[in-house]
Amino acid sequence: MNHRFFLIVSVIAVVLVSFCTKKADRAPAPAPAQIPVVAKSKDTVSLIKPPEWTRAPVSRCTQNRRLVDTISAHDPENGIVTYELIAAPQGYKLDQKTGVITFTPRTSGVQDVHIRAVNAQGAAADLQYQLTIAPAAAPAKKLPGKITAALRAPEPAPKADTIVPGKPPTKSLDTPVVAAKIKQAPAADTVRPAAVAPDTAKKIVPQEKKVTAPATVKAGGPYLARVGRPITVEGAVHSPDSKVVEYAWDFNGDGVYEWKSATTSRAQAAFKKSGAYTIKLKATTADGKETVDSAQVTAGNTPPKAHAGGLAIVANPGQKVKLNGIGTDPDSNIVKYEWDFNGDGVYEWASATTGVVSHVFKKYAVAVLRVTDADGAAGTDSVRIVICPDDMRTIPGGKFCIDTYEWPNKRGKMPLVNITNAEAEQACRTAGKRLCTANEWIMACQGKEQNVYPYGPEFEVDKCNTLGNKWSAKKLSESGQFGECVSPYGVHDMSGNAGEWTSSGEGSQRAIMGGSWENGGRGSECSASIAVDKDRKYFYAGFRCCK
Repeated sequence: MNHRFFLIVSVIAVVLVSFCTKKADRAPAPAPAQIPVVAKSKDTVSLIKPPEWTRAPVSRCTQNRRLVDTISAHDPENGIVTYELIAAPQGYKLDQKTGVITFTPRTSGVQDVHIRAVNAQGAAADLQYQLTIAPAAAPAKKLPGKITAALRAPEPAPKADTIVPGKPPTKSLDTPVVAAKIKQAPAADTVRPAAVAPDTAKKIVPQEKKVTAPATVKAGGPYLARVGRPITVEGAVHSPDSKVVEYAWDFNGDGVYEWKSATTSRAQAAFKKSGAYTIKLKATTADGKETVDSAQVTAGNTPPKAHAGGLAIVANPGQKVKLNGIGTDPDSNIVKYEWDFNGDGVYEWASATTGVVSHVFKKYAVAVLRVTDADGAAGTDSVRIVICPDDMRTIPGGKFCIDTYEWPNKRGKMPLVNITNAEAEQACRTAGKRLCTANEWIMACQGKEQNVYPYGPEFEVDKCNTLGNKWSAKKLSESGQFGECVSPYGVHDMSGNAGEWTSSGEGSQRAIMGGSWENGGRGSECSASIAVDKDRKYFYAGFRCCK
């Protein structure tokens, strides 16, 4: 009887212990009032992306004419975007809030403009372009009207009439008589010519000589061109009195007309170098007359583009890395390729023909490629050489490095907590690093196996400093104390212990990842996050850095 009673009591005790243990695991300790406890799934975490340009400025304007334009950029995370003027010609103004541009150029030519769009998180997107300023148009010339002139031929002197007494003269009375012959008339007689009928008079019709007007020619313009790219020029020719038999263009102002046509003034021209050009259109009419007009062309250079070979290359210390630098130029005239291997502004390598080179890197670096065209315009691009320091771990899939432990990234040291997001960012910058994004943090925690927890697919209460761990003191622990709480890449304490600030979020909020010692299975997953005020301090929130 006693044996049966003891067995029943034992079974009941086991059931009660199991029930209490599961309940404790399901119900994490309530957070203090000042700590947001709203959990978000990994789908609600987004990277901080730089602004995206949605409206670029016009690249052409005219001397002495006021330019008013508007640029705009959109923040993918719906934040506020402001604009900064990095470089521009004198008098170029940009409203930092509205993006309105005002500019009245006083000289013609090509000017470099550099504008930057910055969102509330400090992420920036640069816009660089060349503003082509066309010369002011010359005042129109007043063309003479149609000229019509009639020249009257001088009247020839009439021949002397022969007068016979008793007969009428053969000329009209209105024709002057120059001389008269009289046939042996008596001296006493006075001989007068008789009247002549009007229809018998000879009429002298004056002849008119027509004078043709010259053709009127307008060469058009001003024209804007890109170096090496053909543009179409077309003039307007009007000839009222004589047919145009030839159209001709002089594109370099040397007096030699390189292009001719008998039917049209429409032609194409290309200019090899940037600058201002005067071109001339000549029209020749059938009567041999030539009329010329000129126009202005401003040719601007399109800068080349550099391609350093991608965002990042993962390497080991002392490994020779091949850099595949490429340059593209719409004018097809790149004359120099250069590499700055450590991003210090000094280009240690150069070539006139290629941007492909191999170099040995000893540590993490940012290599910069610069390409230059024949007009001196240049373009740059960079690639990160990911060689992680000893206290960081390499994440090959994302091509970045992450701290092995929570900051200050020292095994056996207590993680730094109770700081704002901005203070965490500044600590990383001082160390030559940056605050990790939420996606980078998740990638380093899950590994290529896509684990739910850093150590595997299922929650194991005693692996990390999480709620219910019998080895935990239910408070923050030193970094690395829980040796099995490590990700496939060798990153420690990414589940529980201290929650970790990231640079991802919207507006005034930022994501804290991985839960703390007060979170159980659900709250300590690799994708677990809460969105909190970035300017507040939380006693459970620390961070780690990436680069």
